[in-house]
Parts: sequence; structure tokens; C-alpha cells
Amino acid sequence: MPGRFGVQSAGQEAYNRRVLEPMRRARRFIHLDPAERCLVLGAVFLMGGIRLGLSLLSLRAVRRLLVLAAARSAPARRVDLAAPEDIARAVTRASAAIPGATCLVQALAVQTLLERRGCPASLRLGFVRSEGSALTGHAWVESAGKVFAGPDDPSRYALVPGLGPDRP
Repeated sequence: MPGRFGVQSAGQEAYNRRVLEPMRRARRFIHLDPAERCLVLGAVFLMGGIRLGLSLLSLRAVRRLLVLAAARSAPARRVDLAAPEDIARAVTRASAAIPGATCLVQALAVQTLLERRGCPASLRLGFVRSEGSALTGHAWVESAGKVFAGPDDPSRYALVPGLGPDRP
């Protein structure tokens, strides 16, 4: 039987995971270099806004708002000029802090951050039938011939037409 501080008998966990896991995440975050820490924080706030937007608005409306926000934002500072891989990694790290950060939320965040830095990026939505005839969907971003925030093999997904950059 666990004691007051979560200490249990031999062979069982001797710590309270609910308390220590956030502390572990905070320690990892603090040990990131300042540029990456700034990128992760920006991704957290962006993903929180995207998540809220998708719960209230349509995908089309959220994409329009993201385009407007990117156009109005200041040009990326020297410190903000991160490689696309760094942006994708920051969004993946930030997704741990956002409840309901689905692949669509992550893909929209990666696309917005890439385009803000001058990298053209395309949102892709695809569907595939899995075992048992269940339809499974996934969202990802393609930029410069690379896939970000996406599946290992995007070629197995049938793409949704009409999601090009000219159709927010």
C-alpha cells in the first residue's frame, strides 16, 4: 500500500508519476538552448490558439486567420531563423503541453512557422483504410521535398484534393 508520499513496497514504483513527470519535462525544457526554448514556447502558444480555433471554427476559417496573422507579424528575427527540422522538433515537443494536439494542429503549426520564415509549405490531408475497413486520416506538411509532422510513409494515404496554398 502506498504511503503518504507515493512510496510503495518493493517491486512497485517508488515515486508519484503525476508529480515527477512535469518536473522532468520542465528540467528538459530548461536545459534546451535559448533559441530552441524560444521556438518551443512560440509553438506552444501557436498550437494553443490553433487548437482553440479548430474547436470553434472551420478548418478553412482557421487557415485564413493563420495566413492573416503571419502576414501581420513582424518578419522573423535572426534568432528565429531556425531550420525546418528544428521547427518540426519544437512543435513535437510543444504538443506534449497542449491537450488535444492532433496531427492537424501540429501540421498547421509547422506550416505557419515555416511560412513565417519564408519557407513555402503545403498542408496535406490524407486518408487510408486500415484493417477492419476503418478510415484513418492524417495531416502533415510538405516543404522542399520533405515531410514534416507526418507519417513515415505518406504515399499510402489518398490525398484530399483542393488543399493547395491558393485555397486557405
